[in-house]
Amino acid sequence: LLGKLHVLVFNFHLVQVDQYKMEIEDKNMQLAQKDKIIRDLEGGAGRSKSEEVTVIKNPNGWEVGRDGAKLTIGSDILFSSGKATLSSAGKSKLSQAYRDIQNSYNGWAVRVYGYTDSDPIRKSKWKDNLELSGERAMSVTRYLTERGLSADNIETIGMGATHFISSNNTRSGKAKNRRVEIVVVKPQN
Repeated sequence: LLGKLHVLVFNFHLVQVDQYKMEIEDKNMQLAQKDKIIRDLEGGAGRSKSEEVTVIKNPNGWEVGRDGAKLTIGSDILFSSGKATLSSAGKSKLSQAYRDIQNSYNGWAVRVYGYTDSDPIRKSKWKDNLELSGERAMSVTRYLTERGLSADNIETIGMGATHFISSNNTRSGKAKNRRVEIVVVKPQN
């Protein structure tokens, strides 16, 4: 009897594992679709001229494409150096971003990406740039959800010192690399 019970429990676990694998596969497909939309917003690298996506910058700073939009906010506006607590200017900028999302992109998936420059962390409580970028992205996410955005609709991603948009050899380049990007993704019907 005990042997049959072990077999039943083992078979039950196999079924659960198969279900988890299917769920993971489904999530990976959803992420792949969203990543394609992000690539389209970032200029469609690897596309031929006839396939390029037109991106228009609206008056509030959003880069709007066919399948979504992206708002880039400099970390120097949002945070003090080495900190992840939002400044009053940052909260003001995020309040406008929240209104834009509610008015133009309500119900769309939202991704919040945090980025830093390449300078190593020396005098702060953060272990490294990845941790700082993650905490900054989480601060933005918390602010947006406190305002009323559904937490189920937001993904928060710390990118650390990767995906530079400018050279880290100059002060202005480093300032451009320290940023938070809010990306909204049009629902796929």
